[in-house]
Amino acid sequence: MFNAQYTQPGQLIGQVQQGLMAMRAAMAAVSDMYAWSSGVSSAELVACGLPQADADALLSAIADAHGIAMIFNTGSDPRNPPANYVYGASVRRVIGARVQ
Repeated sequence: MFNAQYTQPGQLIGQVQQGLMAMRAAMAAVSDMYAWSSGVSSAELVACGLPQADADALLSAIADAHGIAMIFNTGSDPRNPPANYVYGASVRRVIGARVQ
């Protein structure tokens, strides 16, 4: 992101703003996804054809992503996980590790 092609202050600010707006949009999408998942059980996902492990992994990842969104929006995760809790672990189980 910050390399020789962005040499003007306006370009740098624009890049940062785009990244921050993408983060804000992602937090809103996660909140919507969590609202949907709150009304869905693991058994219902299994009834749709997902294996039990996949259904559980999806719901766990959504809950963890929502925890991040809650920290972003309110400053805390109401689930109150331990201090060393890795929110991305469940997400990586669903989407894989980031490829550079």
